[in-house]
Amino acid sequence: MTHMNRMEREDCLYKAFEYFDKNKNGYITMEELEHALKEYNITDEKTIKEIIIEVDTGIVRYPFLYARLYDISIYNI
Repeated sequence: MTHMNRMEREDCLYKAFEYFDKNKNGYITMEELEHALKEYNITDEKTIKEIIIEVDTGIVRYPFLYARLYDISIYNI
C-alpha cells in the first residue's frame, strides 16, 4: 500500500479544488459545491445543506479549504 506524502496530498487537494471550480474564478460557489456533491452521489439534501452551511460566506477559497482539511489557521499558510 502506497502512502502519499504531504506534497502529494496537497497536490491532489489543489487539483480537486480546481476541478470543482468550474468557472476557474479562484473559488467554489455554493452552486458548484452542490453540483460536486451530487456528482459524487451525495444527494441527501440535509447532508448537502449541512456542508453548505459551513460555507458561511457563500464561497470556498482554496486557503479556507486547505485550512479546514488540515485543521490549521488560514493565517499560517
